[in-house]
Amino acid sequence: MALSQTLLNNVELALHELNCNRYERDDQNGIFSFTLDTQTTEIPNLEFFMSVNENYLQIFGLLPLLVDVNNLTTVCRVIEFLKIVNADINFKKFTYVPYNGAIELKHSPYAIAQAQTKKTYPLIMGKLLSVRETVKTYAPGLLAVVSQGETPREAFAKCRL
Repeated sequence: MALSQTLLNNVELALHELNCNRYERDDQNGIFSFTLDTQTTEIPNLEFFMSVNENYLQIFGLLPLLVDVNNLTTVCRVIEFLKIVNADINFKKFTYVPYNGAIELKHSPYAIAQAQTKKTYPLIMGKLLSVRETVKTYAPGLLAVVSQGETPREAFAKCRL
């Protein structure tokens, strides 16, 4: 099934609105890859992939931060911090990738009704802004765990100030 040009254009419009003027677009597969300014100094940019088709929208982000996989104390603290954060947020999930130390952020897939294709712009903007706010909220705590050795609970408490 060919993707709706309206849907693809709405994604493009949302990216431009958020000043994501450099992105790649694969119309055949409905995939966009782009860098999003998080508006925070802790983690200023995120690499994202957005998968879109007529039925759903899903966003995947990769934080530009690698955890030293050989430092088991830090790895355990990061995993515990992400577990606490994931219990605090809705429709998004941070994951730790054990083979390379990467941290990913996934937004839950969102179903798009066929009849709603023309109304996807507010949905897409909302999802992108939600992801950006999530990173702005929890980046200071994550960095405190990774680089300052704080406990996950101490770091999480800083995120809630």
